[in-house]
Order: sequence, then structure tokens, then C-alpha cells
Amino acid sequence: MKRLLTTLTACCAGLTTLPAGAVTQEIQDAYNTFSACSGTLDASINLGLQIFTDAIRSDNTEISDKADTMLQALYANQDRFSDGYELFELAFPDIDMELADAFYDEQITKFDYLYEVEITERVTQWSEVGGLNPEACAPPFNFLVEKAEEILY
Repeated sequence: MKRLLTTLTACCAGLTTLPAGAVTQEIQDAYNTFSACSGTLDASINLGLQIFTDAIRSDNTEISDKADTMLQALYANQDRFSDGYELFELAFPDIDMELADAFYDEQITKFDYLYEVEITERVTQWSEVGGLNPEACAPPFNFLVEKAEEILY
């Protein structure tokens, strides 16, 4: 579940919730540029969670309720994540870890797909509005994806 949290925050928050020192000025500048393309941090997180929720519901309705609860808790507790991963279990005291692990194994494939598609498609998928300027928005987003991959994998 720690990897899930890391992936969500890296993809949705532009790496801004990683430990101090992990975010260089170059990463911060790229995040700031892409934020101007994709809207506010809250909008980006909301969109990422919506994509995540849609993926859950399309494949496994059996765990939709638990997943929705987890996602709501994730959003409600996002400000606590910058304090460290050990707070994850405190944020989700009632989560069924066996079910969550099985769910994660299925869903990580969908997140990995986002790294593989054409960069302009990635930008469109993660932005709150379509019609972005790929020349301005794609390079910083691609840079953030590369840095996320270095950190996550």
C-alpha cells in the first residue's frame, strides 16, 4: 500500500509530497509549469482519484464500496501524507489490507499504462480540461513522469 500511496501522490500532486530533498528546484519548476496547464492541485488530485475510481468500478464492483471509502479517506487526509508513510495506517484504520493488496496488484497495471501512452495523451488524461498546448505542457509533464519513475522504480 505504500507504493500505491507514493504512486498516487507522485502522479496527482506532481511529486510535491515526497520527503524533503527528493524535490529539486528543477522538479519544482516543472511542477509549477505543468500546474498552470492542468489547474489547481486539488483539481489534479480530484481528477486522478476520479480516474482511479472509474478504473475500480469498471473491473470489480465487488470492492467499489471499500475502494470509495479508501479514496475518500485518501483525499480527506492528503495533508497528513507529507509527514511520512507511517501515518498511512492511522489514516485508514479499518482497511482490509488483504483485499487492498489484491486490489492494488490489479490496479497498478492501469497506472503503469499511463506511463506508456503517448505524452500528449498523458497530459490530456491528467488535466482538468482538454485542448492543452502540448508544446508548452508536455515537456514539464514528461520530465515529472521520468522523475517519478526514477523514484518509484
